[in-house]
Amino acid sequence: YPLCALAVSDERPVSTQSTWVEQKKRKTSKQRKKCQKKGGALTKQDVMDDQPNTLREAKPEERQALFVHKMNLCCVLYDFTDTSEAEHRGIEKKRLILSELVEHISTHDWFSEESLIHLLSMIAGNLFRGLPSNPHKSHDNDMDADDEEHFQDVAWQHLHLVYEVLLRFLLSPNADKRLCKSIYSRMLFLST
Repeated sequence: YPLCALAVSDERPVSTQSTWVEQKKRKTSKQRKKCQKKGGALTKQDVMDDQPNTLREAKPEERQALFVHKMNLCCVLYDFTDTSEAEHRGIEKKRLILSELVEHISTHDWFSEESLIHLLSMIAGNLFRGLPSNPHKSHDNDMDADDEEHFQDVAWQHLHLVYEVLLRFLLSPNADKRLCKSIYSRMLFLST
């Protein structure tokens, strides 16, 4: 409704009007903070301290908590334009954690309400973001298809794994459809 209300209603006072883009930026920022709060505001150092392949080797009774922890680690965002060695190591470490999540969702019974809430928050925190500009594009109105073909988002190495997690979740036979619908409705209600 917010987009429709902005397009139709010009009767609100000017001080309360805001563009859809500004609202989306605020909502995205809130989602990222929410994602990070669920894990206790994890840091880039927490990502670096994570042990690889621990989901595969974890005891069954510890696996669920570790799965949630790994999803919270994936809420930590990196600056792909930063060329420092520490940032590069963090980016690679997060890529490994995301790969581990893809494998876990594909091969284990992982579904619970807590896991689903953390999973959706992690996905939202990583995917709902501003789009980068194309450095090869010379003009804003230039519609040359060749420029579009040469551009790839620098964050794609993480984004494609987040999309893979989303796909594996959607195809998962373990997901309880009623619970998913309930949580989607709750999250949609809380985000408006």
